Amino acid sequence: MAIALNIIHLGESPFVVQAIQGDVNNSILPAGTTLATATALGSAINDIATTPTGTGVTLPANATTLGDEIFIYNGAASNALKVYPALATENINSASAGTAFSIAAGKSASFTRTQNLTWRAILSS
Repeated sequence: MAIALNIIHLGESPFVVQAIQGDVNNSILPAGTTLATATALGSAINDIATTPTGTGVTLPANATTLGDEIFIYNGAASNALKVYPALATENINSASAGTAFSIAAGKSASFTRTQNLTWRAILSS
């Protein structure tokens, strides 16, 4: 990905650059233990510092275009983070629809929409 400042120097506005690179949210507190009660993400890049036990987030509901990518880092000291698709009819890595994907503490994952109801996740080692 391009460095934002390089794109701005080419004459693009900071707003266009943010649209190209994706916005960052580093003030997320996961909540809820089901798809219906999990915290909804709204950004392309999500840096989560604290994950209370058993809590989770949902992928952004507005990420509906094939190829959309969402990055999530779980900076928790010990708790795994549950990541749910935005809708109960969607799945992550061909798991059952509405099922959570788990990101261990200190790990990250990238999610890419590859089909209308499917996300593919790549988990860090």
